Amino acid sequence: MYVRKISQEVDSEVPYHYSSWKNVDAKYKKAILATIAHYFDIKSFQNTEHWDAIKESIQVECASRFKDRKSGMKKHFDRHGGYKDVEEAKRHPPESMDPEAWCKLIDGLFTTPEYMNRSEKNKANRAKQLYGSYHGSQSLANRRQKEVTTSTKFPKYGALGCNQGIDTSRMCKPFQGQKVRNEKTF
Repeated sequence: MYVRKISQEVDSEVPYHYSSWKNVDAKYKKAILATIAHYFDIKSFQNTEHWDAIKESIQVECASRFKDRKSGMKKHFDRHGGYKDVEEAKRHPPESMDPEAWCKLIDGLFTTPEYMNRSEKNKANRAKQLYGSYHGSQSLANRRQKEVTTSTKFPKYGALGCNQGIDTSRMCKPFQGQKVRNEKTF
């Protein structure tokens, strides 16, 4: 409930056009802290050694929610025209957003040279990643195994020359022009 309330407050109180949480005006941050104090018993910690840590944890959670919301808006912008057709993107604001605020977000953030440059650099860096970043209930090894066994871009184990008796949960793949090695040769 705590995280949900913070998310609701960030969505309802903070304008979208700020580039990051650290640039958000202090009046919005104070309003969110006051609301959280109203709903949760944090005032009793105000004059204790825990107060700074509590305020910091609220700020960290707000920053995370703000970043997630902004990321969602950028994806919406990209799906509806993006940089290729900004006017088309402006004509399709998200359901929950005022069209005027949507245009202000596009003009004041998404289409600024600094933001566009950073966005392109991040896109290029993500393209270099071999594997996605997985944080959740399934381990990277499990996701990778599923990807290998269900994908058509990976050849079947036998086609690689791997011994049939080895554990196929470990992928055996050749390196460029090198002879395939199996677990027995390591």
